[in-house]
Amino acid sequence: MKRAHTLLIPALLGLAMGLCVPTSRAADPEASKHDLAKELKNPVSSLTLLPLQFNVEVGAGEGHPVGTTLNIEPVVPFKLNEDWRVITRVVAPVVYQESSIPGFDDAFGLSDIELSLFLAPVKKDGDSLVWGVGPIFEFPTTTDPLLGPEKWGFGPTVVLVKQTGCWTFGLLLNHLWSVGGAGPQDVSASFIDAWMSYTWRSGFAVNLESETTYDWEDSQATIPIRAGVSQLVTLGSQPIQFNLDGLYFFEHAPEGPEWGVSFTVTFVF
Repeated sequence: MKRAHTLLIPALLGLAMGLCVPTSRAADPEASKHDLAKELKNPVSSLTLLPLQFNVEVGAGEGHPVGTTLNIEPVVPFKLNEDWRVITRVVAPVVYQESSIPGFDDAFGLSDIELSLFLAPVKKDGDSLVWGVGPIFEFPTTTDPLLGPEKWGFGPTVVLVKQTGCWTFGLLLNHLWSVGGAGPQDVSASFIDAWMSYTWRSGFAVNLESETTYDWEDSQATIPIRAGVSQLVTLGSQPIQFNLDGLYFFEHAPEGPEWGVSFTVTFVF
């Protein structure tokens, strides 16, 4: 029995790796699907995207208030020349937040919008490491003071992505400082997004991600771990990726979320 288990494990690993052996597109129609699914894991790719991410998070406060967020996140690349491009990435959060204090109203509306601009080299055949660097801006678009800081902000951002075989490893860093706005509290926050994924030739992938935010004004870290799966499909001629994740917050503010679920639909253009 022990020998059977010993043989079974490498056999399963071999099967998984075999599903990712590179082949020509002519020989394997799924090769292009695999390439596209992998590019979706690269935030500085040449793809024009419209991700719609819906998050439901359950808080740690009295009554475990529920917050829901629809993040509208268009990504548009602009080619500067044969060697360089700029990738624009917007995050526009539409938020509904239940009150954690009895007698107080819930809040619904738009939070502050973020815009990231990455200057990145055009990826060449054979490149396994790509990067991008640039500024990040925050705009005081919050429609309810409970939903965002109502601040103008800016700072640096950088992303590194390593892709080898079916694997993708990524790291995105940014820091925001407030420079004015109606909100009563200044903003100084660091963000670290680290992720890894394994993508099969069928366009199916498993994903693991950590999105850490540290608020320097309040000396408070928020550390969620996100694990899930995604599948790239084609409806008619439209490629769409569906992503389902579970979230657990290892560190959070006293009234912050403890756990949640996330569903994302990404349209590829």
